[in-house]
Amino acid sequence: MISGFNPALEEIQGKALIDTCLAHSVSHFVYSSVDRHGETESDNNETYVPHFQSKAHIEQYLQQLAIEGKCSSYAATERSSQCGSPGTRHGMTCTILRLPLFMENFTDDFTGRLAATALRIGLDPGRKMQMISATDIAYYAHQSFSNSSTSEYRNRAVSLAGDELTYAEANEIFRKKFGRDLPTTYDVVGRFIFWAAKELEVMVRWWNETGCAANIEMLRRGHPDMVRFKDWLEKSDFAR
Repeated sequence: MISGFNPALEEIQGKALIDTCLAHSVSHFVYSSVDRHGETESDNNETYVPHFQSKAHIEQYLQQLAIEGKCSSYAATERSSQCGSPGTRHGMTCTILRLPLFMENFTDDFTGRLAATALRIGLDPGRKMQMISATDIAYYAHQSFSNSSTSEYRNRAVSLAGDELTYAEANEIFRKKFGRDLPTTYDVVGRFIFWAAKELEVMVRWWNETGCAANIEMLRRGHPDMVRFKDWLEKSDFAR
């Protein structure tokens, strides 16, 4: 959906998609966003990370339209069955899934090695990094659609994570499983990427200062099969 790494374009496209869904009478919209330190803090803090800000702005736009139940000007111009004019009541509800680091970022190709290097050299030694598997994202997306009328998902934003580890802890789990360290590249390459891609450097700085804060214990009570990093490794490409 997004062409390149452009938060401003992401915001434009995200809001346009919401408008299009309104115009075509979509009943429930599930938006994949980013956790900004737990559910309450995420509601009130867009952070200083540009692509976190763009996602927060899309969230706010979606929540306003869903909670107020009124059509946007764009959706009204499309003359859908639900949107006759700006401000007309509509029936679209929403769920926002706020996500941390993806476990799938750890791969044995150059992109994965670069991601691991950025974490190894960028994260403070004691900073735990929340992460989630694509399997759990799919589970909660399915639950959001299947239970869209319930108080658990109707017009709700949910912070998600399946594990929380320092880089050293993640590396130790990997080493015990495969007998080697997580694949990385040279530190100088990682530092060059931080210099060239300021957005990455800013994001890692925010992780060190604040970080994600989903309530993993509470989530696991509702979904005991949430994937831990060690379990994800069992089915990852590393195990093949």
